[in-house]
Amino acid sequence: MGDRRHAYELIRNSVDVIQRETFSSALDLGVEALKLMGVRSYRAHRTAKIFKQHDEEVLRDVAAMEDDDTALIARSRQLAQDLERILQADAEDRRAEGDRAWDISNLRKEAVEKDA
Repeated sequence: MGDRRHAYELIRNSVDVIQRETFSSALDLGVEALKLMGVRSYRAHRTAKIFKQHDEEVLRDVAAMEDDDTALIARSRQLAQDLERILQADAEDRRAEGDRAWDISNLRKEAVEKDA
């Protein structure tokens, strides 16, 4: 079973924490490929982090469409366009205040909610 399809199955079975082995390897390989193409290490890692955040956010959304190929393809295309816009905006705004790729505000929020 593919890494992503396995994740969809886990989501349907209400598993909260999912570790996709080939996803992590693919991210690492992507970082190395970017660096070989001359992208600085920080930028390569930042791009991978943005991609990972985007993918994790949409994984649960797309999981519900796994059995509807037409809807899945249409949504996947839209999400690819969204990701392209996100990465372009990040590339154009390198000096922006705040760094979305390293934002820990959600982690803080989750920690506070768990302690409550």
